[in-house]
Amino acid sequence: MIKIEKVAVYGFNEAIRGMRNSWNSHDKSDTPSAMSDDEATGDWEIGENDKELIMRLVRAGDAHAKCMRMVTVWFDLTAPIYFWKHLDTYKHVVKCSESVMHTITSKPITKEDFSIDHFTGNNITEFVIQMLYNYRLAYEDAKKENDTEKMKHWWYKIIELLPQSYMQKATICTNYQTLRNIYLQRKGHRLDEWQQFREWIEGLPYSEFITGRTE
Repeated sequence: MIKIEKVAVYGFNEAIRGMRNSWNSHDKSDTPSAMSDDEATGDWEIGENDKELIMRLVRAGDAHAKCMRMVTVWFDLTAPIYFWKHLDTYKHVVKCSESVMHTITSKPITKEDFSIDHFTGNNITEFVIQMLYNYRLAYEDAKKENDTEKMKHWWYKIIELLPQSYMQKATICTNYQTLRNIYLQRKGHRLDEWQQFREWIEGLPYSEFITGRTE
């Protein structure tokens, strides 16, 4: 289970200008030069000449389609820890995430904080979440007593027991070329979250520059 929100996409105008530099073919560009800053709204269209050249470069490979690195995407992603471990494989992804170390005790720990769709009704899962809830209460009691040793003791218990299914939120900055690598490499992955992520990619403006589809 993942949640994606607050999506912003910018840089098509700059990417097209950079792409045309390599070919010294700015006279063939048919995209309006004064695009709206809010490119994710779809209030403008990339010209057919520019679109055709971009698709040619994309299909030729990353080294040829480096202009796609200029199309920048920001979004907030909430995902389980086990998914973040996979996403960290991609180096052209910048993230500013919630700190589990600093915020895990800031609120009660409940079942809604975990991606456990495949563990519905599992007694072990319920037990672990209840233990985390109790450890957090013990931490709060120690905090009221201003007992730093006890606070550290209960905090460690939470950190050591916390399952990989714990949901963590981060603001992501990446680009169309990295998203293309993700889209191609994660096709058919056994994690449902990757299929959800790929479906989200398909809904981005001019996602054909990522997916390679023209229909």
